[in-house]
Amino acid sequence: YSKAEAAKYFQSAYDKALANGDIKKDDRIVLDYHVYADTEINNRSVSYLQDSINEATKGTSLEGKITINSVIDTDYYSNM
Repeated sequence: YSKAEAAKYFQSAYDKALANGDIKKDDRIVLDYHVYADTEINNRSVSYLQDSINEATKGTSLEGKITINSVIDTDYYSNM
């Protein structure tokens, strides 16, 4: 994966959403990541995704504005 390319695409998507009125400059984005249980591997997955997004958005307008929220969902398979 290319961090530079990822940053470019994050910024492009942000710019388009801003221009379309889908997002405001001070909005934050929270992504719910549903997991079946609170386990080490699920926590590591969420941390990895958060770290990757943080790195990919450094220097963009989305830096520090995207959060991955782990949601324990025991009915995971029905709700997804």
